[in-house]
Amino acid sequence: MEEKILFQYVMSYKAYRRAMISCRAAVAAVAAGALAALCVVSVPLGIVLAVAALFVGALAVLVSLHREYTYTVYGARIVFKKGGDDRRASVPTERVTAVSYKSAFYEKDLGTGTVTVTVRTDKGGKKRYRMKHILDAAPCVDYLKKTAARNNGATADGE
Repeated sequence: MEEKILFQYVMSYKAYRRAMISCRAAVAAVAAGALAALCVVSVPLGIVLAVAALFVGALAVLVSLHREYTYTVYGARIVFKKGGDDRRASVPTERVTAVSYKSAFYEKDLGTGTVTVTVRTDKGGKKRYRMKHILDAAPCVDYLKKTAARNNGATADGE
């Protein structure tokens, strides 16, 4: 019998993060323009630094295009998969102890954020897993918080 998928998020920089890619390109262009202004002081230095800024900006955009992460929440486990190199981690939901959600300043305009799931390890320690750049994470966060509260012996309302 196949497990039912409760929530699934695919974070692909190619399709999903276009706004951030545009922002990176704009920052690289502004930095290159500012560095080109150094041409007043030293023409060769300004040109070299402007070209370096454009190169680093283009490299940041190209590197981010090939990242893809898949986060799948089943009833009994959470699977974190990193595309490209087939690395995956599977965590039972009964080990979830805490869940938090945070949006960085650049994610607020996109309506995304990072869900951090803290789980107990076999040796009694804790490990954190991050679901980065998740759009509309509220239902998943609520479900995982209720699961964590149940695992910690409390109710979902904290009573």
